[in-house]
Amino acid sequence: GTIGKGIGKAHNGKTPEEVALRWVLQTGAAASVRPTTTFGLGMGACVDPDCGKGLQLRAKSYSWSLTDKEMAELDAMTSPNDNPTLFSTSGCPNAFVMPK
Repeated sequence: GTIGKGIGKAHNGKTPEEVALRWVLQTGAAASVRPTTTFGLGMGACVDPDCGKGLQLRAKSYSWSLTDKEMAELDAMTSPNDNPTLFSTSGCPNAFVMPK
């Protein structure tokens, strides 16, 4: 939310999604991302125009870096129950749910 937007703004208007992906990559974790919502399991090629755009956008995540301060800020994010939240899934006990 707000933290991701603020950090993104400091990096030439990156989206919170781009910030999150960069955080994953910069921690050294592996990331597997789908280029579009229509890209499914078992698909080996992009079949719609947005797919190529999505791949290019995600590839740009390697062209910039978060500062040590930004990494620490993202690392420190927790839910109201003190669980890590940046990538908590709804299946996790007490997982953070974004307010509507």
